[in-house]
Amino acid sequence: VQGNYSRPICRRIAEEAGLPRDSFGTRKKAVTVDPFSGWDVLHKGGNFLTPSSRDDFLNWIRRRRGLWLKRGQLPPIPSVGVNYVVNSVYMLAIDFTHWISSVTPLWRVLGYPQYQPHYLNLYLFPWAVDRLKHHYAR
Repeated sequence: VQGNYSRPICRRIAEEAGLPRDSFGTRKKAVTVDPFSGWDVLHKGGNFLTPSSRDDFLNWIRRRRGLWLKRGQLPPIPSVGVNYVVNSVYMLAIDFTHWISSVTPLWRVLGYPQYQPHYLNLYLFPWAVDRLKHHYAR
């Protein structure tokens, strides 16, 4: 396929299903927002999931409590409020290190941390994969 945008596996699946080669995937158009990072997580109180998805996610965390305990780890508290507070403090600390790095050359040499999935947000991707696994099993 000519051009810079080539997705050979996706293209092969689509073409084998009967789609003409030039009918799709000629350039990349999609963009996404990282739901795990930055102040976007805290927009509207951190409730970026729909109420039913949020409840399902928190129940998924609760059901796995035994797995954490079995590994000798403390399970996370399945609470949107606790997640909001933990992520707020985490992001304030990150913003502080960014500010310090702009005023103090030493911090620029050491580098500073970036926004990363934190607390319950660490488990969003595994939860989503688990949900899809059950969906496709049906």
